[in-house]
This record gives sequence, C-alpha cells and structure tokens, in this order.
Amino acid sequence: MTESFEVLRLVGSVHAVSDDTESEMHRLDYLVDRLVASAAPAVTFTSLAEACVPLLGPRCIVDLVEDSGVAYSIERPRGSMSRLPGERGWADRCTVSAAATIPSSTLAAAGGSGYYAQVSSFCPVDRTPTEEREYLLQHLVDSAVELVRRERIQAALDAEHAVSAQLRQALQGSRDIGMAIGITMNASNLTSDQAFEVLSRASQDTNRKLRDIATELVRTGVLPHVASAPGLSVHAAGSDYR
Repeated sequence: MTESFEVLRLVGSVHAVSDDTESEMHRLDYLVDRLVASAAPAVTFTSLAEACVPLLGPRCIVDLVEDSGVAYSIERPRGSMSRLPGERGWADRCTVSAAATIPSSTLAAAGGSGYYAQVSSFCPVDRTPTEEREYLLQHLVDSAVELVRRERIQAALDAEHAVSAQLRQALQGSRDIGMAIGITMNASNLTSDQAFEVLSRASQDTNRKLRDIATELVRTGVLPHVASAPGLSVHAAGSDYR
C-alpha cells in the first residue's frame, strides 16, 4: 500500500513539473511574439519592455546605448522610477537583469551601429527573483537581439537589390543611347557628336529623359519631333529611321 502511494506521488510530481514546463513555454512564446522587429534597437527593446509588464513584473527598465553615442532610457510604465505614496523606491527592490553587448565589428553583414542593452525587470513587493524569471528575461533579450540583426540584414539586402536594379537600368539606358546614336548617325549622315546633339534636343523639346528617347528610337525607329540646330540637318519629325 505504501509502495503504491509512493508511485502515485511520484507520478503526480512528474505531471506537475511537466505542466509547469509547458506553461512556461507558452509564456515565453507569448512574450517573444509581442516583440516588434526593427533594424533600430530602440524600437525592438521598447516593445520588449512593454512585453515584460506585467508578465515578468510590474516594472521594466531598459538602458540602451549605441556605439554612435545615442543613449535611451526606456521605462514601462512611464515614470515608474518615481516614488509612489507609501511605497519604497523601485530602485530599492529586487530585480532580475539581462544584458546584451553587440559590437559594431560583428555587424559586417547587417550594418548599423553596435549597441549595449541592459534590461531590468522589477519584482512585486511580495516576490523574490527566481531562476525561471531570469531565464525568461535573458531569452527575451536574446530574441530581441536576433530580431534586430535579421531586420538589419534584410534592410542591407533590400538596399543592395535597389542599387543593382539602378545599375542595370543605367547600363541598359547607356546601351540604348549608344544604339540610338548609331541609328541617328547612319540615317542622317552625322558624326557621333552631332547625333548625340539631335537626341539631346529631342529630349529637351519633349521634356523627356534622354534614355527614354533613345529607348523609343531603338524600339520603334522613330525619333520624336526635334528642331534642327544651326547647320545640322535631320529627318523630319516622325520619320522612320529603320
């Protein structure tokens, strides 16, 4: 009988530990889901401070300093470090803390300034810090750091793609201009400088980019209306250069 009781008590203890673990995992997932992804650490760590209250404690303070010299002090709720009537100052209370140092040297791929973040979660008056709360807070800080890193990498990739697209467009424009100059030279028996002047004048007369004029000429063989410069003879407007 005693043996059966011990077995039941052991099974009950295992179930209790399992339930507690599952509960903490749900709480951790909930906290991480509340973080805001941003390439700016101040934005993500502000959301971290808001996520901590009240699940980890009634007050959260984040001190964030970027390598550029910009510093932030984030309090949730705002003004929480002031003394409340009949209470001790929050600075006198027990806290759990977590920190992260991200030097600029580790951000080669992501870009942006390095930073240091110190997060303090204040315990309620009737509670003391626990390893569980310390683990949750540190994991939350690590998740915030990872979100900032991912957003910076994505921003760097987007900027790189934008530059590549601009370069491709510029290269294609240069090719079209070169081809348009050749077409104009051949059609009107002009030098390259004279042909370029014809295209430039067409660009000015129609208030369109030279690249667009050249692309249209290459595609259609027709040059938009252009007034002839002194001593320069060109085909009439709408003439087919093909």
